[in-house]
Amino acid sequence: MQKKEYLLKILTKLESVRELAPWLKALVEYWNLWEDFLDSLMWTIELWIRSANSEIARIKIKKWLDALWRMKQIEEQSSFKDEKELAWLDELLNNF
Repeated sequence: MQKKEYLLKILTKLESVRELAPWLKALVEYWNLWEDFLDSLMWTIELWIRSANSEIARIKIKKWLDALWRMKQIEEQSSFKDEKELAWLDELLNNF
């Protein structure tokens, strides 16, 4: 696969993730670019992919933390509800 074909394939996959990808794809597809420019573009795309992976990891971690926070909230609400029910039972037994 030639460098140009590789770049077009990768840029197509990145179109939904990076705003600049469709523009760069058009540039690579329709212009006769220097090899140095194509090399620089490949390096930039590799950085994008690395950062996208770290963004995905950050998003996953944030979702995980949000889920833990929500579980803690539910647990606290459940604990509060249990305490209220126990207090009500205590009062019921005391008044019996």
